Amino acid sequence: MDFCFLLAPSGPPQDIKHRSPEDGQLTITWNLPACGQRRGNIVKYEYQYWLQFKQDEITNGSTTNREIDFSGLMSNATFLFQVRAYTTEGPGPYSAPYEAMATGSSPGKSVKGIIMHHVFPTEHQYVLDTC
Repeated sequence: MDFCFLLAPSGPPQDIKHRSPEDGQLTITWNLPACGQRRGNIVKYEYQYWLQFKQDEITNGSTTNREIDFSGLMSNATFLFQVRAYTTEGPGPYSAPYEAMATGSSPGKSVKGIIMHHVFPTEHQYVLDTC
């Protein structure tokens, strides 16, 4: 007889991506934790973000989607973002903090975008895993 033990995820969500559709707006997306780190069905995600240098003013939220839309953000301000996955057994670790800046258009330019990157260096481990 096979037994399957459900646990909280052992790794964070992966492949965080971004887009900035309009001034002051930001959409963050991510993928599931690595297959071997899920340890059960992911039932929700918890996220937190804050304005750079204001970590004492963290905003928290949760979602069942792998996408969050933020609006009303201060243009050209830097925000930090983290997300973690939950199974029925509890939360996994947060992703490394990501720095994101929703940038508006400048006079004479029609490009809008967001700059996002890891804030802290991390060691990457690649494991071939089949789900």
